[in-house]
Amino acid sequence: MGPDPVGVLVLGLLLGVALALKAGFARWSLPPPVAYLLLGLVYAVVRGAVIDDPGPAVMRTEALLRHFGEMGLVVILFRIGLESDYARLAATLGRATPVWIANLLVSAAVGYAAGWALGYGTTANLVLATALSATSVGIPATIWQECGVLRSRAGELFVDVAELDDVSGIVMLGILLAVLPHLGGEDDLIGVVLRQGGISLLLLIAIVGLALVFSRWIRPRLMDGLRRWERGPDPAVSVVALVLMVAALTAISGLSLAIGAFVAGLALSPDRETCRCGSALRTLYDTLVPFFFVVIAMQVHSAALSWPMLGIGAVVLGAAVAGKIIGTTLPALPFVRLRTALTLGVSMVPRAEITMIIAMTAREHIGDVLYAALVFTSLLSAIGTSLLLPRQLAGLERRGLIQRHPEHASKKRQATVNGGYV
Repeated sequence: MGPDPVGVLVLGLLLGVALALKAGFARWSLPPPVAYLLLGLVYAVVRGAVIDDPGPAVMRTEALLRHFGEMGLVVILFRIGLESDYARLAATLGRATPVWIANLLVSAAVGYAAGWALGYGTTANLVLATALSATSVGIPATIWQECGVLRSRAGELFVDVAELDDVSGIVMLGILLAVLPHLGGEDDLIGVVLRQGGISLLLLIAIVGLALVFSRWIRPRLMDGLRRWERGPDPAVSVVALVLMVAALTAISGLSLAIGAFVAGLALSPDRETCRCGSALRTLYDTLVPFFFVVIAMQVHSAALSWPMLGIGAVVLGAAVAGKIIGTTLPALPFVRLRTALTLGVSMVPRAEITMIIAMTAREHIGDVLYAALVFTSLLSAIGTSLLLPRQLAGLERRGLIQRHPEHASKKRQATVNGGYV
């Protein structure tokens, strides 16, 4: 059977519209994931209203979209790992650790409590707690950078905490995926979490250890060989091939594609410039990532878009906002003033890539309504932060609580912003 022309047509149309929306939303200072999620929701609503019984053509088209969405997932996690600097993160644990741990624990606890208050069971509550524990570093980092204050003391603290938050979110995702299949009876929650989560954590530590050994001893020779023998964007293409293999092997080992892609990026992070190879990686990123968010939103059942879902979504959104603001503001007070600490809390509010990955992988365990509520939360948290944070940063600058630097970002900080989902 040859390629499905309808599927290819839909693929091209969605990508074109997604990029047009991205450009339009940029004029309103809204992040691209908002555009992509809205596009996916429109697709879901139109599909539910027009198509009662999807035929083979629709099924093939959506299968093709899901494949591209999975590739977008791999690219997102690879880029998070690539832009991480494990040596630098280890060096910044001192000041960032109390803020990071507090915001992680408070966000997870508030998320679990929100699920319990809504009447969900342990499984859905664990998913909700994990999903709301992670932030989105790219959206607020871009705002801090555009305001010229990313290199301020508060900006440095924000990036350190947000990067640690991303890494811990990926680790918690791996543990969650190992625990979920064993929670059917929900009789021995602590035992299941300790047993299956412990096995998953040990496996993840082993894989990260192998990645660090690779990064230290094999990576330099491999990258030198690629630079010597390949030209143009070919080194970046070879890196993509390596990432796909590592992601697949990690999934076979019992973790997930997402974990494997992140670990591959972490192992190659000392050679991030070679991996980017000019605009090659950026082009791949811009091509595939829209499909990830579109697929996330298009899996929202139109029947779930109801008034009860809005009520549940409001509770989940409230938990997402309260968890990060409380969990970040209070532990940050020993390091910055109250207004600055509140701004740090708002900066941690948006949920995008990690939260959506957790929602997608655990969708069958939480039901259509709660899944739609998490998409709703991701949309509104990203929009709200994009509108509020610039005003907060401007107010801090006027009061002299943060200072603008002539250069908006150091090389490391600029790399963090460029590695964000913007």
